[in-house]
Amino acid sequence: MNDVEALFAKIEAKQIEGYITATSLTDIFYIVSKSKGIQVAKQVVSKLLDGLEICKVDRLILESALALELNDFEDAV
Repeated sequence: MNDVEALFAKIEAKQIEGYITATSLTDIFYIVSKSKGIQVAKQVVSKLLDGLEICKVDRLILESALALELNDFEDAV
């Protein structure tokens, strides 16, 4: 079992909570749809939605990310 499989096994077993951003989901959908087709992309995103919580991003999160003064704003968010 690789690290990703181990991580998702822990999420599925409710040992840990998994989170993903909405923009990550749209990126994953785009990449998978280009390589495997729309139906596979929908299945992948659906599975991720079943097991992961969506990170909320609002003004406070964005302002806090800016205040961190990191070079990569996306990583800070």
